[in-house]
Amino acid sequence: MLLALVINLIFIGPWVAVGVLIGVANAIGGPGLSALVGLVAFLAALFANLLLAVRLSLSSAATFVNQRLAIQESWRMTKGRYWPLFGTYLLAGVLGMLVVLLVWGISMVVVSLMFGLTAAGGAMSPTFESLGAVLSPANLVYVAILSFGSSLGYLIFLTPAPTIYKQLTGSAAVFD
Repeated sequence: MLLALVINLIFIGPWVAVGVLIGVANAIGGPGLSALVGLVAFLAALFANLLLAVRLSLSSAATFVNQRLAIQESWRMTKGRYWPLFGTYLLAGVLGMLVVLLVWGISMVVVSLMFGLTAAGGAMSPTFESLGAVLSPANLVYVAILSFGSSLGYLIFLTPAPTIYKQLTGSAAVFD
């Protein structure tokens, strides 16, 4: 939990800087300058967060193995490996999303075949007007199938970091 708190605070930093820069630009030059500064600052913060995400990607595995916060170890281990790691995480993200979308499609087909097209549409956007509407059989089937698919997508997305850590450190006994 401490690692998640520290990493989230690190990720918030660039966005706080964006807000400050927009505020200063608005005070100095008005809305036109603040829009321009906002766009540039937004792109810079987005790039910074992508860089941080890749460079800190091994900190969870390192923290788990070392039983202490290991943010610096992740930073050290990912030095000079940004693009291969970024490509790996991008591929894992795309594959994870494809699995989730595939399972979503399967869930819509299953709910449509079991309960009809109207029920499938209702399962996608329940009204929450009553407990019965939320706990309808169609909605429960939809949520059950989609939960399974989301779990598979998360596994695909989250697996590369510990695997990369294992390969870089050779700490096979820890994860087996």
